[in-house]
Amino acid sequence: MIYLASPYTHPSLYVRTLRYAGVTKAAAFIMNSWEDVFSPITNGHPMQMNGVDKWGMRRWLDYDKQFFDICDKLWVLMLPGWDQSPGVAKEMGWAADSKKLITVMRPHVVGVPDWVMEGLRKHDGLVEE
Repeated sequence: MIYLASPYTHPSLYVRTLRYAGVTKAAAFIMNSWEDVFSPITNGHPMQMNGVDKWGMRRWLDYDKQFFDICDKLWVLMLPGWDQSPGVAKEMGWAADSKKLITVMRPHVVGVPDWVMEGLRKHDGLVEE
């Protein structure tokens, strides 16, 4: 199973929602290619929007690590900010420690819509929390 990492945390709800939309589209693309995939953002964003909002990144990472452990490879979706994301860095560290294959994916290859990428590029100047 693929663990699909991507940046998420950001002070702007708009940016978080665009990141969610992009990684969820990528996860659906991967599933339609007959690969099992777990996306922590696809799983967690709706929960956060429905009240699970006080956990903080450490608690989310502890939660996500349980899913990571059952996956056999890590794919990193290269949405803007992926290379500066503390969460993605942590997930890549998990993969390196457990000797799991790490693959970085360009968004257009896995079906991320242009409108998501354009929206994220417009907000590139905003800094992650």
